[in-house]
Amino acid sequence: MTGSIVGFYNRQPKSHAAILSSYATWGRTMAITAYAYQVNEGGALNGFASSIEEVAETLRQARSEIRLEDGHEPGTLSIFAFDLIKPDLEQLYAVLNQDADL
Repeated sequence: MTGSIVGFYNRQPKSHAAILSSYATWGRTMAITAYAYQVNEGGALNGFASSIEEVAETLRQARSEIRLEDGHEPGTLSIFAFDLIKPDLEQLYAVLNQDADL
């Protein structure tokens, strides 16, 4: 499953200066892809990484731990790809001014 998200995703809230700095360093790239994984089908996303290989390895480890600790074969484990589109300055200012959400 692939979804598109406009804006940034961060686990920790950032200051306005940090957001502007991130925006400036993003450079000419218009989009990046972030990968997420889900251990329990229908549950929350459990983590994120910059490559599908890293996410796949994490899921292999999670599957092994479930087999070892819980004694059963885990169900379907999912990988998601999110295309994060760089917002334009007007969208960024709207977020910083709390007129819009990311």
